[in-house]
Amino acid sequence: MQPDARFSDQQLLEIESDLLRRLAAANAAYQDAKAKVTRLHQLAHDLGPGHSDGYFALRHAIRIERTSFKRYAEALRSFNEFILRYKPPRDLTGAPPGPANDAGQKGASS
Repeated sequence: MQPDARFSDQQLLEIESDLLRRLAAANAAYQDAKAKVTRLHQLAHDLGPGHSDGYFALRHAIRIERTSFKRYAEALRSFNEFILRYKPPRDLTGAPPGPANDAGQKGASS
């Protein structure tokens, strides 16, 4: 697959660099959240069953971990789409969201 002719080589490099930064930041946030869940799981275990503070903190940390994992997965998906198909995310191209834009991109690359 060929790069989109709308972008110069420099722009493609900038998009790739930005996606890598996003991926690294999302991974770091996920790893931090995962470590926090591990620590709070141990704390909840130490406090014993039925202790509401430990249980609440653990549930909150698990929600944060899930959210950060979803963001990491999305960053990875965006990076892969760009590397494999030269398809940058809409927020980096200024393209309006919607199926009409997707159809136009498919037709342009055929």
